[in-house]
Amino acid sequence: MLVTGSNPSSNSHMIETTDFRKSEQYTLSIRCTADGFCFSLYNPLTSAEEAYSNYFVEADILLSECGNLKKIIRQTEWLNNSFGKVNVLFENTRQMTIPLDFFEDEQAEEFFYHSFHKMDNEIVGYNVVSNNNIVVLYGMDQSTKAFLQEKYPNAKFYSKTTALLNHYGKKKGIENHKQLIVHVGNSICTLMAYDEGRLLLSNTQTYSQQSDIAFHSLACWKSLNMNQEEDELHISGKLANIEELLHILQKYLQHVIIEENTTDIDIKSFTQ
Repeated sequence: MLVTGSNPSSNSHMIETTDFRKSEQYTLSIRCTADGFCFSLYNPLTSAEEAYSNYFVEADILLSECGNLKKIIRQTEWLNNSFGKVNVLFENTRQMTIPLDFFEDEQAEEFFYHSFHKMDNEIVGYNVVSNNNIVVLYGMDQSTKAFLQEKYPNAKFYSKTTALLNHYGKKKGIENHKQLIVHVGNSICTLMAYDEGRLLLSNTQTYSQQSDIAFHSLACWKSLNMNQEEDELHISGKLANIEELLHILQKYLQHVIIEENTTDIDIKSFTQ
């Protein structure tokens, strides 16, 4: 495992100076991805500029997700404190949205496995996104959830998509045109489309290069019959090395907008 100090969201030096005698007033957020784990500490007792401290650890490909977390937490002293709130976010493509009116919690697995094949050791979770009246269903590793529940009994579990919809659904209702938001993660991009605050689409796709993101974006744009002259495409999240992406998109779309400082907006959506 490698602690990535060069990661733009990594400022672990701030964690080293944190007073953990007050940890029960802090919020710990854990983002689990295929590439690694982001541990974000929110300290409301300090200035807004220093409220968030992030610590990223790359995944050891020889270990399972649960095995990785056990090793990281065992080796990282400050993660063994008690925290006032603990949020766990899963970033993967095994997620879907359905209207809240059609959802019954005892049917979560039935709905989910109509769209996805079953996987060993998987459990289906769900979150309600009230500002759009939808439910996000997502798969997570059962051993990972059990371990984190034992380690942090107050942990709450979410899909990363839930956090993004929670954030963007509150701010996309004032425009009189359609918007497509593409949130870029390490190897997954999340696409969300809105029309005057009404969610039109939510989807996640894997990518290996910038042209893949452009393809997914333009395919969604076309499927929703969005207007090239009036509607907007917003790019958020991991913005490093996106010149190629912009070069492709700006050939076809007039309004391509970069949203700065949104790498960790999924984590921050639960504390802002």
